[in-house]
Amino acid sequence: MGARRWSLLLFAILALLTVPPAHAGNATVLPFLGFGDMAVDSTTEHVFISSGVGGSSVAVLDFDGNLVKTITGQQGATGLAVDETSGTLYVALSNVSQISMIDTTTLNERSRVAPTGMSSPRSLVLAGGRLWIGYGCATGGAGSVALDGSDPHTYYTWPGCARFARYPGDPNRFAVIEQSADKPSFWSQSRWSACWGWPLWRLM
Repeated sequence: MGARRWSLLLFAILALLTVPPAHAGNATVLPFLGFGDMAVDSTTEHVFISSGVGGSSVAVLDFDGNLVKTITGQQGATGLAVDETSGTLYVALSNVSQISMIDTTTLNERSRVAPTGMSSPRSLVLAGGRLWIGYGCATGGAGSVALDGSDPHTYYTWPGCARFARYPGDPNRFAVIEQSADKPSFWSQSRWSACWGWPLWRLM
């Protein structure tokens, strides 16, 4: 190798050694290891993160990523849904088959309810003026309750877990991902069809 090529190689190595390493932004360490779900409240500017089936907490962060509070006593906290109108955070407590209702201003639990026929709730979404619940996993299903936790209804069951997502631009609809053993299926829901006892339409 000629002297010029050695000089160029040495210059490249020195350049790499002198470049300062990139640093990621300051990260917030959550008070638990697992993850269940995340919800955002634009009214109070809070981000809620649940600990998942293996935990019992919900972390509350501000929009700068600072930990505001850890809400404890939420056994198996998984699915989250925020109703900004009433200032309520709904938390699916999969380990005790309940839904807790937390005040988004005080960050204290107001009450909880055990929806009839919906054991091990995992996923939540607000649509059509009701709270929809994806429950179970080995044999799961979809149900709903009124926003105060009353008037429970179950609609459909399948051999797998269900995940819900809000339907952009339409507060009366949401999407369902059926995570069965063979392959996921995708559905959409409208509250109007719920009156006929068949609220789910398969998309794919």
